[in-house]
Amino acid sequence: MAAMPSDAPVPSPRARAAVLVVDDNPSKRLAVRAMLAPLDYEVVEAESGRAALGAVKQQSFAAILMDVVMPILDGYETARLIRRSTMSHSTPIIFLTAFGRDETETAAAYANGAVDFIFTPVLGEVLRAKVSAFVQLFTQSAELQRSLASITALNIEMLARLAGAAEFRDDETGLHTRRVGDLSVAIAERMGVPELDVGLIRLAAPLHDVGKIAVPDAILSKPGKLTDAEFEQMKTHATVGGQMLTGSAFALLEVAEEIALTHHERWDGSGYPAGLAGEEIPIAGRIVAVADVFDALTHMRPYKTAWSRADAVAEIVSHSGHHFDPSVVDAFVAGPGREVRSLA
Repeated sequence: MAAMPSDAPVPSPRARAAVLVVDDNPSKRLAVRAMLAPLDYEVVEAESGRAALGAVKQQSFAAILMDVVMPILDGYETARLIRRSTMSHSTPIIFLTAFGRDETETAAAYANGAVDFIFTPVLGEVLRAKVSAFVQLFTQSAELQRSLASITALNIEMLARLAGAAEFRDDETGLHTRRVGDLSVAIAERMGVPELDVGLIRLAAPLHDVGKIAVPDAILSKPGKLTDAEFEQMKTHATVGGQMLTGSAFALLEVAEEIALTHHERWDGSGYPAGLAGEEIPIAGRIVAVADVFDALTHMRPYKTAWSRADAVAEIVSHSGHHFDPSVVDAFVAGPGREVRSLA
């Protein structure tokens, strides 16, 4: 059975499971309803494929029992259209059919989203056994998906709080990490970065400065220019951040490690900590480098006043090909940078 989308409704453990019966013959629908009565399900009837499509838009079903031969929309086409519905994407569809056990028909049914058949004449014991089994599987899968979604949301929130914990020490609003994440996404989308990678950058970019946790407050909050020794200590936040995030088997933390470690590298090789140049620097690090500098320039810090947005855009452009990847700067200027300048 296909995995249930995390945004699909999940039946409450105390709610009656809903079963949709689709058949253009009212006497057959009545017979199926009677056979299911001992299971105490909520039985909803649909007299056509079109009515079934309307029903799945209104509520989530734990199982769908469907006739194959129906006018206008047959069972196969109806099942295929139901599979496109977010709400019923993974609902088990069981065909009730008078066809013999023909392999061609079986293949067609499975290709259109069926999970099983019940051949007519239908026996009540067979119907109840199969429907009960699929309803239980659907409900358990839905509850598992809901639990996994909750765990994922919790992990994402924990990462966001970790990023914020580092940033609060030199950004009293604590919003720098969020802004860098949003701007990085805008640049990545403008560059045509694949959607999955954009999603990872959205969640990983706010962790770019997590290594600042290891930098003393006296350095982070110093109102004047850092000494050479203090700057060397500040630079360690990139390495420390990478070390904090290294060793994970999860793609999100792998991207976060790349960003933390490389967002201070420079296109011409003059950055830190490894002196990487050009495309040796991961694309996520190159994107966050632009977003991080722009946000730092346009917001007040203990050691500086805020620049105007127009001046900050001009500064980014002036360092294209030296500090920054020209393709990232071009995407920034054409997208979010242009919007910023129009508001200046």
